[in-house]
Order: sequence, then C-alpha cells, then structure tokens
Amino acid sequence: MLVIVVLVTLVPFLGRELHAPKAAHEAPLSMWLGPALLAALGLLFGLAPDSIGQALVVPGASAVAGAPLDFYLALWHGLTPALWLSLATVAAGIVLTFAWRPLHDRLLAAFSGTTFGPAGAYEAFLTGLKRLAAWQTRVLQSDDLRHHLTIILAFAVGLLGLTLLLRGGPPVAPSFEFGALHEIAFLVLIAVAALAVVRAHSRLVAITALGVVGFGFALVFVLFSAPDLAITQFLVETLIVIIVALVLIRLPHALLRDEPRHGERALSGFVAISGGMLLTTLLLAVATIPFDRTLTEYFEASSYPEALGRNIVNVILVDFRALDTLGEIVVLAVAAAGAFALLRRSRDRRTPRPHDGPRGLGEDDASAPASEKGGPA
Repeated sequence: MLVIVVLVTLVPFLGRELHAPKAAHEAPLSMWLGPALLAALGLLFGLAPDSIGQALVVPGASAVAGAPLDFYLALWHGLTPALWLSLATVAAGIVLTFAWRPLHDRLLAAFSGTTFGPAGAYEAFLTGLKRLAAWQTRVLQSDDLRHHLTIILAFAVGLLGLTLLLRGGPPVAPSFEFGALHEIAFLVLIAVAALAVVRAHSRLVAITALGVVGFGFALVFVLFSAPDLAITQFLVETLIVIIVALVLIRLPHALLRDEPRHGERALSGFVAISGGMLLTTLLLAVATIPFDRTLTEYFEASSYPEALGRNIVNVILVDFRALDTLGEIVVLAVAAAGAFALLRRSRDRRTPRPHDGPRGLGEDDASAPASEKGGPA
C-alpha cells in the first residue's frame, strides 16, 4: 500500500519532468479550496483525534452497539506491537519504492505475453463477465413484454415460495363459508372475464374483458361496505377502457402477437397459476393473524380533531400522507405529459405541412424518377 501511495501521489510531483502538449497552470481557488480544507481537517484530527472522539465517535459507536461505550482516541499509545508492525511495514515499503523500477522491469520481461497469473485471471474474468452479460441480456431482456413479465413473476413466485417452504409453510387454517348467490355470481363473472382476457385474439376484446374484471372487483367493494374504493375503481376502470380503446383505434388493425409455442404457453400458464395460488395462500395466512387496531384507533381518534375530516380514507390520503400522494400525482402527471408529447409528435409526423404540397408530391417525390412516383416509366 505504501508503494502504491508513493507511485500515485509522489512520483507525479517529484519524478522526472514531462513536457505536456499544453502549458499547465494552477487551478483556481474554487477548485483547490475544498481539497485543501479536507486535507487540513484530516491532519488536525489525525494529530488530535480525541478532539472529535468524545463528541462524535463515542456517541456513534454507542448508538451502533446499543449500549453506552467509554473509550478515547489518541495518537501515541507507547511502544506496542502494533507500532513495531507499522514501522516494519513502512520500512519494507520504502525499500520496495527505491527498488521498484528495476523490479518492475524484470517482472515485465519475465511475464510479458503470458496468460496466467493475476493479469491472465483478470482478463479471463472480464471475458467471462462480458459473455455472461450478453447471455443474460439475450435471455432476460428481450423485446417481448410477455417474456419480461414471465421472468419477473417466476422469480417472485420462486423466492416467496422458497421462503415459505424454508420457514415451515404458512400458518393457514381458514374457515370457509359459502356466500350468498349474488356474491358467487360476481366471482364467476370475474373468473369468466379473466379467462376471456387470456383467450382473446383482439386487443379491443382483451381490454374490454379486463375492464369487466375491474368492474367485478368494484362490485365486491360495494358488497363489503367500501363505497369510496368502489367509486374509485369504477372511475379508473371506465377511464382506462376508454383511453386504451381510443389508443387502440390509432394502432394498426391487426390481431395480437402471433400465437406462442406450446412450451411458452405452458410455462406462462404454470407461472400464472403458481402466482395466483401463492398470493391466495399469503392472503389466507394474513387473515389468520390477529388484527392489530393500533393504527386504526389512532386514525379514528385523530382524523377529525387534527385534519377536520370525517372520511378517514380521504384524510389519510390528503393529510397524513399528503407528500406521498403528491408524489404519486406528479408521477402520473409526468407520465401523461410524456405520452401526450409522443402522441402529438407522431401526429405531427403523419400530418403533411402546408408548404409540402399534396401528399406524395413533396420535394423528395419531385426529384424522384417517374418510375418511383408511380407514373409510367
């Protein structure tokens, strides 16, 4: 380490003079004032370490240890074994520094062109790293959205499932009760709509069926006395269906992506079913845990006196977690502005400009041969 410090810091300043293409000049005060201040503070605290030890280091160590600690920092502790080892290290570093040039030349002549040793291992590591990066990019980062989602869900299901198995499985012991006829009808509606999304060959049919799934969940919210969530779900699903349908109108009138191979469909189905089963298992496990009403009681007692609101959900969104809600709104606004800019730019590209003349008779067409214009050759 001492040799490296000398070669990196002292040799550039004390070595032989090199003629640079341009004349060097001193940096302005604004550039070297910061490093000079840090160097001065490092020298000061190194010579008198206990000047900040009792005020900063001891409290920090006590906070990490979780118990009060009592120690002091000093530069001189007497002739200890650590001091003798440090002196021996410095002496060895000085000897290697003076012998560095001939030693470096001999090592370079002896091992020049070899592919073994630390240099060869480093080159082999870099080559393998590039091959690994190319492989994982080809396998994990393709341009297929379905492939991306399959990999993400597969890793999530695998890690969560492995964690459950290693911990002895979830404590699931729920009691099942058949609901009313209309509740079962809503669940059947959601299941049929979800199956229609999977089996759809048209974009418009898929998004419409997905909207039916959302409306079904909104009805479930109504059944379980959550009208505010139901209203939000109804509005979101309506807007999503309308907006996406309008976007689909501007897309080419084609079917969805080509039918995947049998192996891809089987893998996607296995991952989807496993994810659904795992999520159901986790929800049932959470339902067996005793409900903690600490936060519930706090918001019930504080919503009206502190935020002057009787709707607890709205008070939480716009008062207790107002900054979080503001961040979500900003993200949505930025995304909407970006989408609007892209759509407007695409429309501007397709719309001919007034000075371009009739469509198909621009400057490029005017200078093209007659055979390229579509006329007689």
